[in-house]
Amino acid sequence: MIFFEVRVPAGPQHAPALGAARLALAAMGGDLMDTGGAELAYARCATPDASYRPLFDRRYAAFCGLHPALRDTFLRLR
Repeated sequence: MIFFEVRVPAGPQHAPALGAARLALAAMGGDLMDTGGAELAYARCATPDASYRPLFDRRYAAFCGLHPALRDTFLRLR
């Protein structure tokens, strides 16, 4: 599995927009790490620890099971 460095922008109010822009670029075949020449300031950077993969996989499976299990509840709350 390939892990990417997680970069937390220094200006967190723009993090959702930066993430959406990068995902859109990747969906169009671009380089996910391409900043388009912009110099971005990061508060911190981290690389995921591969030894946590089994834990992440179990928790992700539980997360994926939540919506089907709660679907009727979500519909009643609308």
